[in-house]
Amino acid sequence: MPSTVRRLATALTAAGAALALSLASAPAALAADVEPPQNGSNSATGRSISMSWLEVGRLPGGVLGNYHQGYMTVETPGDGSGSYVFGDVVDLECPPGVTPDDGGGHGEEEPEGPFCEAVAFRTIDGGDLTVVHDKRNRSARLTGTLAVSDHGTPLGNPVVDIRLTGTATTFADRYSSRWSDGTVVYRSSYSQVGREATIVGRIGPMVFDNAEGEYSYATLSSWSEISRVRVRTP
Repeated sequence: MPSTVRRLATALTAAGAALALSLASAPAALAADVEPPQNGSNSATGRSISMSWLEVGRLPGGVLGNYHQGYMTVETPGDGSGSYVFGDVVDLECPPGVTPDDGGGHGEEEPEGPFCEAVAFRTIDGGDLTVVHDKRNRSARLTGTLAVSDHGTPLGNPVVDIRLTGTATTFADRYSSRWSDGTVVYRSSYSQVGREATIVGRIGPMVFDNAEGEYSYATLSSWSEISRVRVRTP
């Protein structure tokens, strides 16, 4: 389950690799003017909430579609900088007796007859959200409002009130990477532990009650990351 932290770590590793390559390939006169990388390490920690869901039925407020698939991630870095949130919701119009899971996609043949059509797309990008996340990933609560838009056009600020309760199902994920140009060595390691969680509450008119045909899924997790740079002396 890739996280924003992982994407950032990959980007930072690539950026470090690009810097080392530029030093290795630059003419001597230019390389002499570039400050070389220094030995050192950086570390970071944080907590993550990931949610996905399917809401069935018509929603008030002019929302299109009768099925609504969404996901949302809330990241809380351990440096005290605050939480940030992002996600998407796809609104689908499905004929009677047809659900978003009926055939097609991933190399499968498209089903014959009627199928669901995507009629709207909503982006979750920030908001005024208060996040309370237990350090042992046993529970979390989200309250406040979200910023929702469609390709940059604001659509509204739905109210959020969600409680997440961790279950007995846990997981752990670890990976490490190394890169070197012969002089500079970059190493990074990432670990994440967490548990699955149940969801109760709402985002605007969407209610997480797992009524007939609906589902919701969530995880609560904690992560840590360490990156190191070592410059080999001739």
